[in-house]
Amino acid sequence: MTPPRIVVVGAERGGPLPLAILLAALGCGSPANPSPATPPSFETPVDLGPPVSTAGWEDSGFISPDGTAFYFTYLRFDPLRFIQDQTVIVRGPLRPGWDPADTLAAKIYRATLMNGTWTEPQNIGDDLNIRGALNGGQWLSADGSRILFTDPVPQPARPTPTIYYSERRNGRWAAAVPAPSVGFPFLPGDENPPSDAGRDHPVLRVEPARRAGRP
Repeated sequence: MTPPRIVVVGAERGGPLPLAILLAALGCGSPANPSPATPPSFETPVDLGPPVSTAGWEDSGFISPDGTAFYFTYLRFDPLRFIQDQTVIVRGPLRPGWDPADTLAAKIYRATLMNGTWTEPQNIGDDLNIRGALNGGQWLSADGSRILFTDPVPQPARPTPTIYYSERRNGRWAAAVPAPSVGFPFLPGDENPPSDAGRDHPVLRVEPARRAGRP
């Protein structure tokens, strides 16, 4: 029997918690009508809760094909409020590997499913989560050895806002480089790597930069 496909979705929720990490299983038909001809439907999403979902801002969820590794972007502050009026509201806890002084940052974390429970998410490494970076929109290869992610804020270590690429070697991630420099068909300012390409699909979809003369 083929297990249901697990997908990750983000959903806004009321109260002081702005964004939850939810999981939904894609089944084949309902219990009352399990016919293969019945179009697949998603079950009601379930909030993962702590330690994955917190009072902070969890976003851009990406789950491995086998459903045991979960990557997401984490912000301690409310980015929407900051965009609106530059007010910094910090609600999220200090996760492992987070520099307390690096408040206005977004970092990629990884949780592992062990015995049916998600472990405490861990910082995937300072080589990718450099100080001040706004990492997000991550995509990983099926074997977890390659990553694409967006860093939209120019800074000395990454002067070009674009999609970045890195490979995991000997247990750690190499310093990220602009994805166009290693052959990916992206342009400076492009955003959002193809988060649905977890099985190494040959087609990449990307949200292009909005510049004059380009759709």
